[in-house]
Amino acid sequence: MTDMPQSLPLPDPPETSLLFRRLAELLKGGSDAAKLTQYLTETFPDLGSLLSASPESWAQMPLAGNQFPVMLQVIRECALRYNRACLAAGNLLADESGLLDYLTARLGWEQIENFHLLFLDRKNRLIADEIQGSGTVNHAPVYPREVARKCLLLNANGLIMAHNHPSGDATPSPQDVVMTQQVEAALKVIGVRLINHYIIGRGSRSSFRNLGLLESAD
Repeated sequence: MTDMPQSLPLPDPPETSLLFRRLAELLKGGSDAAKLTQYLTETFPDLGSLLSASPESWAQMPLAGNQFPVMLQVIRECALRYNRACLAAGNLLADESGLLDYLTARLGWEQIENFHLLFLDRKNRLIADEIQGSGTVNHAPVYPREVARKCLLLNANGLIMAHNHPSGDATPSPQDVVMTQQVEAALKVIGVRLINHYIIGRGSRSSFRNLGLLESAD
């Protein structure tokens, strides 16, 4: 796996107001499109924030109509599927950039913490990926025994963990460090490698491996 900085800045997104205007123009014309664009620009700082908003909040947008929530749901699902498809078909660790893009699309703009697990085989190929748990704005429960049990069920040889910080700050908390050490210890008993643990923020991403918080995965 290639080295990366301890905290990775995300690339600048396309002009947000232009994206919002294009979305509004797909559904509305004239002054209604302009009003919807203004509302989106004033309410959401970026496209990711819009796509991660709840369907209920989409439905309450003025001038959006019934089609707008459906369109946003389709866009969000397409983005996730695209990033998932871009993951390396073989060795997942050979394309860390693609992996981080996928995790950012999946977790980066969620309003509550979600804990994501990626299970790998002996050749570092992806067996399965799933949300292990969801929590509050600053905590998602993780149970080391359950993580180990799932690895055994899938006959996984390696595991990558990832979770988001809705605050946007990707710095590991003391609780994150303790939980990760507990999971790593549980996996070590059954011979499964904890390859990395990523924290995904809205403006940065961090790696427990690069921070020296994990044992070697070589």
